[in-house]
Amino acid sequence: MRQKTIFVVLCLLILSLIVAGCTGTKGTDSKPIETTTKLVIGTTLIPADINLGDTNFGVFTELLCRPSLITVNEKGEIMPFLADSWENINGTTWTFHLNKSAVWEDGVPITAEDVKFMMEYRVAKHPTFSASWSYVDSVDTPDDHTVVIKLNGPFKSFLEDMESPVIPKHVFQSIDDPLKYADKLASLSGGPFSFVNFDKQAGVLTYKVNDNYWGKKPNVDVIEIRTYKTKDVMMLALQNGEIDLPYIYGGNIDYYYLSNILSNKNLKVDIYSPPAVAKVIYFNNNRTPYSSADLRIALSYAIDYSEINRLINGGFGEVADAGFIPASAPNHIETRKMAFDKDKSIAMLDALGYKDTDGDGFREMPDGKKFQPKILMGPEDTSSDNYRIGQLLKKYFNNVGIDIKLVYLDNPTKWDLVETKEDFDLWLGEARTWMLTDYAGYWTGAFDARSWGWAAVTDPEYTTMVDELIKTNDQAGTAKILADMQHYYADKLPSLPLYTRNEIQPYSNEYEGWKYHYIWGIFNLETMYSINQTK
Repeated sequence: MRQKTIFVVLCLLILSLIVAGCTGTKGTDSKPIETTTKLVIGTTLIPADINLGDTNFGVFTELLCRPSLITVNEKGEIMPFLADSWENINGTTWTFHLNKSAVWEDGVPITAEDVKFMMEYRVAKHPTFSASWSYVDSVDTPDDHTVVIKLNGPFKSFLEDMESPVIPKHVFQSIDDPLKYADKLASLSGGPFSFVNFDKQAGVLTYKVNDNYWGKKPNVDVIEIRTYKTKDVMMLALQNGEIDLPYIYGGNIDYYYLSNILSNKNLKVDIYSPPAVAKVIYFNNNRTPYSSADLRIALSYAIDYSEINRLINGGFGEVADAGFIPASAPNHIETRKMAFDKDKSIAMLDALGYKDTDGDGFREMPDGKKFQPKILMGPEDTSSDNYRIGQLLKKYFNNVGIDIKLVYLDNPTKWDLVETKEDFDLWLGEARTWMLTDYAGYWTGAFDARSWGWAAVTDPEYTTMVDELIKTNDQAGTAKILADMQHYYADKLPSLPLYTRNEIQPYSNEYEGWKYHYIWGIFNLETMYSINQTK
């Protein structure tokens, strides 16, 4: 009866969305004004410091302050940014012609040397860039406004990769460890906004329009980023009118907030279907015993995917395909859905030699040692999806005799273990929209150990497919490789995709003109040029 009531309530909520028009555009009687004085954003991304190594700080600063050679608009089209134009001469040589008016906010010109420095410096100082840019053979600067990049072979997503933020050479050339450099100069802007300060005690980041910006002035004068420890507190701030937009980069506002949002006359909501897998368990495929596909498959059957989807998404999600690539992405093919079969999990674990030999209710490994897989979970936020999913996973694995351990870590520590040290058993993460075009495309960077390799896959069968995908430019060839890759994912399960879901994005109806970007959501640069305050 309770499930039926929930279903009816959800149907009524969805109907309310349709009737309300959920388009993000106020009626024609609203009157826009020329500028928005201040936009207040709420987030649960809490920076530890203001350096290049802080992922949470980078989300906002790279979007607002860092120029890149190109940018990708809301339609997924590659557009000029720092580079006015470019040409590809022979498939491996790219020439970029920079905007001659571009300057850093301190008035120093942005030149080809900054681009060359960025590519070489980040490769030398940051392990992720070193792996991801291994296809770059050389970077030359024939003059201040021309960059020539030579590749060691054709690379499908090279141009998309050039959305990487350029950093000022005159600031960083004397900095040996950029990941610890937290001076305000580390955020020197060449983009439309300047970083003002980070009030750690208040948890507030402030940005303002860059007075020295060489491009078009945005409609927003000041952006204030207020950080919150939990989603619950952030959503309460939205309800109380303290923030204009709750923002979770690559994430989602949970469905159970929707009722209060719809009942608040000062709020509106948009719903999107992004090409992404909302939650994924990544195995360390390069660590014994998780390098065994049979073990990964046995563990996969212990999870009740439908229950997770129902409890976490409330009708706004779907159980993921074992083939990983979501139905909302190009070149998706039908593979089996991720399936729950407790008896099959138990039988497979028994056959593999994982048995309870000491009578404590939990299985040992075939060699008799304790089997206690550790899942890295990120921060321990009891209101988060990760926390709730973690409790469900513990129950599921315990039910088949697996003594799973949930390890809660701050994000910098988690990323250090996953990306830099590859020191983990499993971890709970996402497959975000930006991965669709990064590395070889189609989330390959998340699997291939030669990239950032969240699943640390080194299997030659897989890496050969990635190499072929990188070199293939025709659609038929790409589709064939991706079909084979999806069968590989479904057959060997290097990760366990849990579910896909629609994105729920509420915002203050004091503003109109929000633009949805498939990577950034509605907090993006195009929004900063299109948004207006309404009366």
